[in-house]
Amino acid sequence: MYKLLLLLFFLSIYLFSDTTNQNINNNFTIEEQEFINTHKKLNLANENDWIPLDYNEDNEAKGYAIDYIKLIFSKIGIEPIFINDNWDNLISRFTNGEIDIFPILGYSKKREEIFNFTNSFYTQEYSIITKKNKFDFINIDDLAGKRVAMPKNWNTTKLLKENYKKINIVEFDSLDEIFESIKNNECDATIQSSLVANYFINNKYNDSLKILTKININNVDNKLYIGITKRFPILVPIINKTIYNLSASELEILNNKWLKDKQNISFSQEELDFIENKIVNIAFTDNWAPINFVENNKAYGLGYDFWQYIADKANLKTNIVTKKSFADALDSLKDKSSDIIIATSKTSDREEYALFSDIYYKAPIGIATLQDKNYIPDPSYLLGKKIGVGKNYTAYKILQKEYPSMDFVFVNNIEEGLSLLSNNEIYALIDNLPVLTHNIQKYAYSNIKISGSTGIDFNLQMMIRNDYKVLQSIINKVLERMSPNDKSLIYNKWLKLEYSQSFDYSLLWKYILPLVLIILFILYKNRQLLSYQKKLKNTKNELENTLKTFRSLVNLTIEGIIIVSDNKIIYYNDEILKIFDIDEKKLLNNSFYNLFEINNNISIPDIIKNSDSQTYETIGLKNFETKFPILIKSKEVIFENKLSTILLIIDISEIKNKENLLIQQSKMASMGEMIGNIAHQWRQPLSLISTAASGMKMQKEFNQLDDKTFNDTLNSITNTTMFLSQTIDDFQNYLKEDKEKKEFDINTSINKILTIIKGSFINHSINVILDLEKDLFINSYENELNQALLNILNNAKDALQEIDKDNRYIHIKSYKNKSEIIIEITDNAGGIKETNINKIFEPYFTTKHKSQGTGLGLYMTHKIITFSMNGNIKITNIKHTFKDKTFDKCANVKITFPLS
Repeated sequence: MYKLLLLLFFLSIYLFSDTTNQNINNNFTIEEQEFINTHKKLNLANENDWIPLDYNEDNEAKGYAIDYIKLIFSKIGIEPIFINDNWDNLISRFTNGEIDIFPILGYSKKREEIFNFTNSFYTQEYSIITKKNKFDFINIDDLAGKRVAMPKNWNTTKLLKENYKKINIVEFDSLDEIFESIKNNECDATIQSSLVANYFINNKYNDSLKILTKININNVDNKLYIGITKRFPILVPIINKTIYNLSASELEILNNKWLKDKQNISFSQEELDFIENKIVNIAFTDNWAPINFVENNKAYGLGYDFWQYIADKANLKTNIVTKKSFADALDSLKDKSSDIIIATSKTSDREEYALFSDIYYKAPIGIATLQDKNYIPDPSYLLGKKIGVGKNYTAYKILQKEYPSMDFVFVNNIEEGLSLLSNNEIYALIDNLPVLTHNIQKYAYSNIKISGSTGIDFNLQMMIRNDYKVLQSIINKVLERMSPNDKSLIYNKWLKLEYSQSFDYSLLWKYILPLVLIILFILYKNRQLLSYQKKLKNTKNELENTLKTFRSLVNLTIEGIIIVSDNKIIYYNDEILKIFDIDEKKLLNNSFYNLFEINNNISIPDIIKNSDSQTYETIGLKNFETKFPILIKSKEVIFENKLSTILLIIDISEIKNKENLLIQQSKMASMGEMIGNIAHQWRQPLSLISTAASGMKMQKEFNQLDDKTFNDTLNSITNTTMFLSQTIDDFQNYLKEDKEKKEFDINTSINKILTIIKGSFINHSINVILDLEKDLFINSYENELNQALLNILNNAKDALQEIDKDNRYIHIKSYKNKSEIIIEITDNAGGIKETNINKIFEPYFTTKHKSQGTGLGLYMTHKIITFSMNGNIKITNIKHTFKDKTFDKCANVKITFPLS
């Protein structure tokens, strides 16, 4: 029993002691601890002269970032080995794997390629630094046309060059060179971190340079991070956990050593007189934790600490007057019985009777609801519902302007608002997010959660009576000189919501040890439950956000998506409604078969059954009746714990229309070729008929026309007319639009096309050599093959016109092997350029003059052979012999059809 009591005593000491003294290793996972145990030393980058953040002096790494990373590694149990070099070399050595970590680093998208980034541990402010006698730079745009000195290859320098092209950026290797260039009038100014600027001016250039004004740089992330090699991603959570557990006292030591601004603030005589003679009356509201609140008759809060910092720096005399409500505080400022409200925000109506300081904190305005409510992405989701908001609070002023029809319910303070929300008397409560979070925890509302953000920032400022402009100036001067780390100390103090209370451990032995041990056990269990509850809440939020992202992505896709279970539609995206032109009421929980044509080559049930992610072409029904072509594929998925099928659908009506247009263009081009060929073919027969008829007429006139001559001449005219009629029949067959499959001999197609173009070939002195194997029957589309052959032969004819007419040959060969029927067409026009041979089947590609070719012939030929006739076509350059004459480079078109 004694040993158990002793164990519980030490447990109580552990639980009640400062959390920063706990062993941080208890927070690491097994994998993280294994990494620490196997990596006792790591190499870190150390820059030359980024004083006072990261620099090297007397071969020793120094600076705020160096001490910060040393503190972190001492907690983890890893020894840092610092490697000093200039920036470019450090990056190169990091890329090569010699260096593992950059202790301090600005973020950019490009750097994400080589770095993993920890949480930010320092926020820098930027200032314009120039000579003491210059006053003409009020903001960054005033530097247009000026010579601005910047460090070479720094991220800030690159972003300035990208976003402010009118500024003349001059790059230097070191910060010393930059400040010297301004001192010697070589450059007009520089833009630097206020911390770096303060250090150099206070230590080296106090008599010649000054910080003129603070600025914001577009697209520049002011936060600084620790950069980790991609080889060790596990280091990121290790360091993040350690950063979070650093105590305020440890950070304050670092701050006092490196970041404390030791230069006095320069006040004007008017400001000094105000400081000497005035007592500032503060209208203080006591129920807005953690911004402003009163506990044990003492003021606390983030806003109060900022005011106290200002009062200490300026030696202001102050008097706090506690007000019952924020409305009372505003009234006291209007009648000037109070001088300042230290935590509020600017609105247009308040500017009529008050002045405002610079912003010293930004916080999102959040939305709290009961636990059973869904995620709220923006305030528009709250329209039509009762929304609690502080009377005359800034949140109300901003939202009332954006959403004038919102049903607001005024509450006097946050405690009253949470009570109404907990009892379901209002749908949501809106306030500053840290205020909501703090008070939900403080009053232990387990049925309330943060459900979203308004997307509007609350700019925390100090509100000053309008005749105290001098007080506004004093406050802004102190805020301007306040270091980022001083601000961070206040933020960390109140926004982590960690409070420590002293405890008299002697009571354990004297009076209440048994009771305390019981309480400790309950607290320990409660702590576990809260931890589990927090994890569950985070998981729920992640799932809600993932679901929202999934729905957004699904609705952004150009594919229609349907999820089907038991032949019923259980989910669809917005694109489906557009594709099928259908009301959503007719879709959900209805049979999906109604969306497709049933009597079709592709069976929808078979597509569902296969579920193979293969794409099929079939027919859909717009509004259950109008046919249109679609592409569809399916895959089995688990959706809402049921085996389901997801269908992806694309409307290809536009694609089909364009395809038909291409076919018509190709057909019209082929028709032009055909008409030309017929003209050549008819010229000689028509001449023969004309000659026979005129001869008969002359013989008749001279009484020399006997019966035999008359009959022979008429027979000749009749035969010639039949030949012309056959040519018309062939032309008509070519123009037929039917797509009916039938069995035909490919040699018949070859002979028909040669008959049509015979006259043109004779006219162009082209010799055709035929080598046709008999009985080559296929079951396909004869007219389509005719068009393909005509395109190929016309291309060969055009190409042959470029060579000597005594050597123009086309060899047509047909044959079959065990599995295929083959047609080969070879011409000796010199082949095809190697650079073009892979492009010849592309639409609109042609080597002819634009007046001679459309570039559609071979494209349509390829489409006919491969898609319509399920064959294959290939064009190569070969060596070939025509009638004992061998040519080294001939174009060979090889067409194959499967026997089946």
